[in-house]
Amino acid sequence: MDIWEVDKLILFLAFFIPGFISVKVYQLIYPGTERPNSDMITDAIAYSCINYAIFSGPILLVDGFNLLEKHPGWFVAFCILALFIAPILWVVIWKWIRTRDIFQRNAPHPTAKPWDYVFAQRKQYWAKITLQDKTVIGGLYGSKSFASSAPAEEQIYLEETWVINKNGGFDRRKNDTEGVIILGRDISYIEFRKHGDA
Repeated sequence: MDIWEVDKLILFLAFFIPGFISVKVYQLIYPGTERPNSDMITDAIAYSCINYAIFSGPILLVDGFNLLEKHPGWFVAFCILALFIAPILWVVIWKWIRTRDIFQRNAPHPTAKPWDYVFAQRKQYWAKITLQDKTVIGGLYGSKSFASSAPAEEQIYLEETWVINKNGGFDRRKNDTEGVIILGRDISYIEFRKHGDA
């Protein structure tokens, strides 16, 4: 049995590509821990089967109308929809469902870490970061700032660093710096304030 025979290769790709796209898009939306390739292949094939189950009605109609011979352009468009676009749409729809309050009461949030949840919102904050050695670093987490996401190690870049006054408020911006990168392993905790409440 030659796995490189055209029919077998097409069958494999048809049952791998839609699920692979879904897995990769989901990982982009909800970064998490790396999984072994063998698990990813199994997931990809399972998600492809779900995709085809949802598309079973249209697939039967396309086959029944003999669309390939009568309208090859429409057939190609349908294949692109079923193989590449729909797998992305299912992930977007699933993300929307999983973040609804009614779903949240009965299932865990899809984002594994609070770090990823907070920083994925891309809001601007004043951040007071207390390090393990009790040093406090204050700064602006703004539009040019960045925080890593799983599975990468937690790190944060604040685009501005500020002097913290004795009352814990943000006194003034440090002019001699272009920001600061702080490693997650050095952080004890982070306090956020709304941007504008300095």
